[in-house]
Amino acid sequence: MPDLNNLPASPPADKSRFVAWAFGIALALMFAVVVGFTAWRAMHSAGQAERAAQAQAELAPAAQALERAVAAASPAAPVYDIDRTLAVLRELDAAASDARSVRDYVERLARQDYAHVAPHALEVRQRMLELLMRLAGELDALDDHDKTWSTYRTVLEALKAANSVMIGVPGVLSTSPSIEQRNAATAELQKALAQREDLLARVRPIEADLVRLVSETTPVFRSLLSEWEQLCLVRDSAYLAAARLDWEACARHARAAIARAPLESEAHLLLALAHVEGGVELPPERGDLARFVDELIAREPDRAAPALVVRGVWRARRGESALAREDLELAATRYPQQSERLRAGFDPYASRSYLRQTSAGRGITGLYEASMLGAAWFSPELQLARERFGAGDREAGKRLVREHFHRRRADGQWNLVLYDLDFCEGLLGSEFAALFPEVNYLDLEISRPMFGSDVAVSVSNRSDVTLRNAALVLCLRFVDMHPDDYVTLAVKPTQPVLPARTITQYDGFDVKLEWGGVTKSVDQLIEPVRAILLTDEAVFRVETIRYKNERVQRYATQAGAPPVTLPERVEQALVRLRAEPQLASLRTAGLLGQDVRVELPREFLALGPLFRLEFGEQRFDEVEDRGSVRHVLENERVALTFDNAGLQLGLAKPDEVRLVARSLSRTLTLAFARDAAGEYALARIE
Repeated sequence: MPDLNNLPASPPADKSRFVAWAFGIALALMFAVVVGFTAWRAMHSAGQAERAAQAQAELAPAAQALERAVAAASPAAPVYDIDRTLAVLRELDAAASDARSVRDYVERLARQDYAHVAPHALEVRQRMLELLMRLAGELDALDDHDKTWSTYRTVLEALKAANSVMIGVPGVLSTSPSIEQRNAATAELQKALAQREDLLARVRPIEADLVRLVSETTPVFRSLLSEWEQLCLVRDSAYLAAARLDWEACARHARAAIARAPLESEAHLLLALAHVEGGVELPPERGDLARFVDELIAREPDRAAPALVVRGVWRARRGESALAREDLELAATRYPQQSERLRAGFDPYASRSYLRQTSAGRGITGLYEASMLGAAWFSPELQLARERFGAGDREAGKRLVREHFHRRRADGQWNLVLYDLDFCEGLLGSEFAALFPEVNYLDLEISRPMFGSDVAVSVSNRSDVTLRNAALVLCLRFVDMHPDDYVTLAVKPTQPVLPARTITQYDGFDVKLEWGGVTKSVDQLIEPVRAILLTDEAVFRVETIRYKNERVQRYATQAGAPPVTLPERVEQALVRLRAEPQLASLRTAGLLGQDVRVELPREFLALGPLFRLEFGEQRFDEVEDRGSVRHVLENERVALTFDNAGLQLGLAKPDEVRLVARSLSRTLTLAFARDAAGEYALARIE
């Protein structure tokens, strides 16, 4: 176990005083819930004793559920899952936010699974419910239940802000609330109650008890937060080691995290991943990976999907293909359920927004989200596709890739699509590229119209392949964001078809996106914009011509950059073109021969080039002269048309015309020489 004193210090926690404030508001919230319900009940009953009895009866199921959970824990040495504890506390607060009545709220508390939750946290909840019962007994009939409910909604908005502080406080927290913190909690409580002066007067008899409860229970929750942050320090180190493929370090930090929290699940999963990917031995007491995963699934069946993927990959590498397929197919059925639970907002990493401010931090959140939502390495479909491609079953591999992205489309977790593409391009390689080699002939077009929406979006399909069921997801970056960070936005509507050699317009939209606690506008958008296109045929990146050009320039000027190997079929095309130069043609075209048309073998599409025609002092550039150079696929040919270049060519009559093709792979120059008849033919390739 590493020396925690040598771990990097967390940022100073200036927000500590807000923790007490958060729980003060939480109490005020439950306060308001009971007020609303009691108002409705009090209209039909009279007498404090009767009201108290009714309140006790209504709240009894929740109180009994908490009592059973506390009783089930061992008082001598309670073992609990700190992750689960914070998640349940957050779920309880979210239940109050979503509830439409006290009855609804109580039912949610009664149904909640309190397994592995810290008993001292549940004891605090018990004390809160006892106080709420007393409060309900003090209230008389109120004038308007809807008005009370409106007051409750106002408090809920404050609670949302409080939760983001409560779960997201960085650093080690003190467990001794100061006088200022107690005063802050009291002030927030009184502010919430002061919205109903008549209510404040009625609850005066127990106000002191309520404030005392806030003060006495604050150390409990602060202690839990401190414990969770200490665990995160160790566990984050395991995530970072996994991101850089240092599996020995990943396993070492994962074991240290497990020693701190034996019932947590993330470090257990990272330890299993280190065993599968890095060959790191499991602790002897854990047995083999199958037993290790069985224990993990038995403890948390609602989070079984990533564990099943790990075991499936392990079995596949042991040659147990049938068992591997069973695990991976079962994982695919569980991820939609798990995704729905995380989408409900119970993911603690969602509140650790400070992790997004660095590349390392995004590595932590990215790996966590990928494992929880079945993306990239943790996608059961992509792992099955990898196995099928390896076995030579290309059609099954293609089908499984499409199935993965169909699930991604259904769950709407767009921010992980880039992770998926990285995995596919890196580990599926040429098999993935072969799904749609015409990708270089799709262009994203972004503009800012003078009237209407902030942004107009379209996709230019310069290929000769028609695409269907095309969903477009923009990857937007704004000022103050890290160069590798982005916000995803699905553009409406999904287009039923993107016809070949056609520009298809998507709906325009106004740019108002929340990021980092502020609303970003179109004036803060950093161009060029990238996008992902999901279709029935394949999934691929779509970029603007400007972005493609900047990428080529950036790569070409990068010192010491290793060369990118040309696809084999392009090399074959060059050999073929040298042997049969007539396959490339350059001639004038159009009315009165005002244009120049160049045709090349279709194999050039894999090069993904940007073209420029040169002769004398004349330049016709696909990037700089956008709209004057047409570059499309036509059957078995790459067809280029340079508008009005034919007129200049006829006047200059140069002995040589150069066609420059720039790409990440390499820059090619095709030189066309003029013969005695004034025609141009391919003379050489540079």
